[in-house]
Amino acid sequence: LYLELGMRVTRVNRVLEFVEGPILQEYIEHNIRRRSEATSDFDRDFFKLLNNAVYGKFLQRVRDRLSYRMCTTAEKLETYVAKEEFMDVILYTDRLAGVSLTPRRVLLNKPILIGSAILDLAKTFVYEFFYSRIQCHRSLASAACLVEIRIV
Repeated sequence: LYLELGMRVTRVNRVLEFVEGPILQEYIEHNIRRRSEATSDFDRDFFKLLNNAVYGKFLQRVRDRLSYRMCTTAEKLETYVAKEEFMDVILYTDRLAGVSLTPRRVLLNKPILIGSAILDLAKTFVYEFFYSRIQCHRSLASAACLVEIRIV
């Protein structure tokens, strides 16, 4: 699509090759079917959320997580502050403090590449719809097309 619209490839840094398969198709279609059969707004929103939550899980950044500990004694606070994982402390009262710690080890168990592929496919779908179907390039009609897209 990008090449058809006039973009030129000048350099390729890396190529990632993988076998694409419909690993979520059955789950997504089941939720879509249940959503269309739903009789209440709650059920419709629930089944939509189930699909969106799967996508969100694929894009979770587990490296950015922190653990939070509450301390009620000065000795415990000193123990946490002395740790290599220590990030920050918030003193709530003279007897209560909260300590932020980075994890010592991180388990990279979220397939971020799948989330990235889903996002790329969605962007390609939107771009193709806009540039191939609506066909309003650099004109006064562009504003009307944008309004039309928001309505649809």
